Amino acid sequence: MLVEAKHQKSGLSFDSFSAITGERLENNVQNLIRKLESNPSPIKELSAAQRRQMVSILKGESGNVEVQVHTTPETKLGGRTRAGDASILKKLEDEANNVLGLPGKIRVVHVSMSEAVTARAVEDVARRDAIGKTSGRVAVLAGKGAREGSTAHDQAKSMLLAEGVFTDGLVTRVGDGVFRDASGTQFEVLVPAAGSRTPRPTTVVSDVVRRVGSAAPLGAVSPRKVILDLGNLGEPQRKEVLELLSKVKPKELLDNVIIHDRENGTMNVFDPRDVR
Repeated sequence: MLVEAKHQKSGLSFDSFSAITGERLENNVQNLIRKLESNPSPIKELSAAQRRQMVSILKGESGNVEVQVHTTPETKLGGRTRAGDASILKKLEDEANNVLGLPGKIRVVHVSMSEAVTARAVEDVARRDAIGKTSGRVAVLAGKGAREGSTAHDQAKSMLLAEGVFTDGLVTRVGDGVFRDASGTQFEVLVPAAGSRTPRPTTVVSDVVRRVGSAAPLGAVSPRKVILDLGNLGEPQRKEVLELLSKVKPKELLDNVIIHDRENGTMNVFDPRDVR
């Protein structure tokens, strides 16, 4: 969330932030949740899955919320290192956590809008979560130079859908189609190619089993997770892959396999009982 305070030479007080305090804060958040759940037209750039993820975060079911107070240079508002004005940020933070019933999940920070700092803030937001710009986050996860429609781009879109839902916070790209979350869990995204390069269903399943059945590499924690996007495969091939997966033993391995249904924009842990 972004809050802008411009050209306030006399400085700011707690009362200056009525939009993010008390009843107005609660009403604003509830209105946003309702729009995300039932009226996507104002936020068309977000997919249904991303809207669900935002609702989950706003309800305190997953993730955290950062409120950035952006000020122009002449607007006085101290940072947390100062005992006076810094108390405003802390008071706003305590108020938001209390009003929304999300203890410890909301952080209020001050970002000065000087040209240099603003540029760094924009870059940081784009790198971490690209608020309001899905394409920016996909680009970060895909890696430098990845083109729209490439395997890396498809892997990034799958990882973005899983981020915050199946992961502990945001993930970091550590290799081609490989990502790690805040807990060190490694996620490996597989997107079998289409056309002449399409692997056999048995090859796809063997690769999945090998990955989830192996110990995580140095720097990651076990078990590793596999996100499988079968969107490039034809219906017969997708069906065969899922049927073969349903026969994998021990069944516990399947707890670490996440299926991305690209057509319907959904993602779920694989359940053999769903295969018919």
